Amino acid sequence: MKSHELSHQFAIQYLSSLPEEENGAASPIGLFVCLSLAKLGAEGDTLSEFIELIGDDAENTEALVKQLAYWNDEKFELKFANGVFVRNGITLNKSFEKKLKNSFSALSRNVDFGTEAGGKVINDWIKKQTNGLLGDVIGDTSNVLAILVNALYMKGKWVKKFSLSQMSPDFRTSTGDIVKPQMMEKECLFDYYTDPENKFRVAFFEYEIAKNPAGKWEMGVLLPDPNLLLGSNSKIADFLNFISPENLKKFKEYNFYGMDSRLPTKLDVLLPKVKIVTDINLIPLLQKMGLSSAFSADKADFSGMTSDTSFYFNTAKQMCYVDIDEEGTEAAAVTMMTMCCSGSTPSLPIPFYVTSPFIYFIFQPATGIILFVGVVNNPCK
Repeated sequence: MKSHELSHQFAIQYLSSLPEEENGAASPIGLFVCLSLAKLGAEGDTLSEFIELIGDDAENTEALVKQLAYWNDEKFELKFANGVFVRNGITLNKSFEKKLKNSFSALSRNVDFGTEAGGKVINDWIKKQTNGLLGDVIGDTSNVLAILVNALYMKGKWVKKFSLSQMSPDFRTSTGDIVKPQMMEKECLFDYYTDPENKFRVAFFEYEIAKNPAGKWEMGVLLPDPNLLLGSNSKIADFLNFISPENLKKFKEYNFYGMDSRLPTKLDVLLPKVKIVTDINLIPLLQKMGLSSAFSADKADFSGMTSDTSFYFNTAKQMCYVDIDEEGTEAAAVTMMTMCCSGSTPSLPIPFYVTSPFIYFIFQPATGIILFVGVVNNPCK
């Protein structure tokens, strides 16, 4: 599915652009769904660009959205909501509204843009969908005709919970500075993958889930050899190339029946507690990835959305919140696009001490869907 390809491109484009000292978080699946909402209203060359970027498999996209709703349960909380808000006086095409509802379970409503109350409607909706982690993202709406929003929230507890560590080892940042973050520790059996050729290791930490085990979620931590990041041209973001759908399958070694066939390995894990908040301007990234006419007042074609006026996207952004601690992970993302008028187990544990920059990704092994991916260059920022 094209969502996997977009996940890979988006993560590399955004996280590679970060300054060396910065941490990052992004939601590839949130971006994919928000772009899919926009594609429903696109026509002509604009539609062709969307298809080139995210594909044209409406059936699989609809199934993906329904699956995300299904995976919410008592132990792994996953909220996924879509909304299209348009200015009072604008009428959406009936066919567009029908697709929004049937394919994305999306809310569509008219809003009094240009007023404080109008912005509050959307901010309150976002706060509710993200359990209050993200809000007040809508500012001045005086020139806004429509806003497309995807909101995502997850909260999961580790199957094997960590303890706060009494150790405070040095964490060497990407710029060579030494910091001392609060560490979590656990000595236990974990899924583990090593790549001696490319000099990185990956450990997997599973979240509790009450439903079908095939729908479990995990966090992977990819830890490059820290010596590669010192005194060389290598950056932590260079290793994002290894988080591809093909490699995720290889890391986990799933067998024919979709069950994990890898033998767990005893690891002695030290992992920093981190909390990351990001605000991403998506337009330069999407333009690099081939989506250009959607942001052009002269070339954008969203006539499939409404015949009342001409639209183009003047803003596209994503805000993310990720909190990783000894109990588990809580994370939220809001992706929105604003439209305006156009003219084997050893006897001893293997140390897995995360004391240098690393990549984290929250994904579902059985499907390869990535909820969040990011880098930590300095856990004390």
